[in-house]
Amino acid sequence: MAENSDDQITPIEIVEELTEDELADRHRLEMRVERSFVDAGVSLRELRDRRLYRSTHRTFDDYVGDRFGYKRAYCYQLIEAAGVVENLSANCIQILPTRESQCRELTKVEPEQQPEAWQKAIARTPGKKVPAASTVKEVVKEATNVKRDSWTKSEQGFRSPWRFRLSTEPTSTAQDQE
Repeated sequence: MAENSDDQITPIEIVEELTEDELADRHRLEMRVERSFVDAGVSLRELRDRRLYRSTHRTFDDYVGDRFGYKRAYCYQLIEAAGVVENLSANCIQILPTRESQCRELTKVEPEQQPEAWQKAIARTPGKKVPAASTVKEVVKEATNVKRDSWTKSEQGFRSPWRFRLSTEPTSTAQDQE
């Protein structure tokens, strides 16, 4: 049984039974969600992709709301952040993000550009340590050199203004124009 916002108990409908292995996997993944943002994102992605919530909830959104108290947007931020850390790790980056907010900024550029943006943020950080999310945000903003309210056309169709390619062209300065 679950409680709704009016403190009334509502029955939980069993949508589809899970196998014993799936129940064990769900429990293991639920425990990982409560550890770190990377573990949370990886585990939430697997819970979603394998639909391990289906024995108690019809939708992933309902499941994470009831089980963890998370809103949909936050879950997807964690999932995307885990993807960024996996991408950086796969590219042999030694210093990795320690907070979801650092990764959130990197999701605004294409995956193949994330390592470069992250390395630039590290280079700007005194002692070349883990940069603050604000430093990552500055690097991404400078590198994209694109206004957020403009939609771009890609081979797959229109792309959200929240994901950009890093600009490889040098930006012009007032001196260049003289």
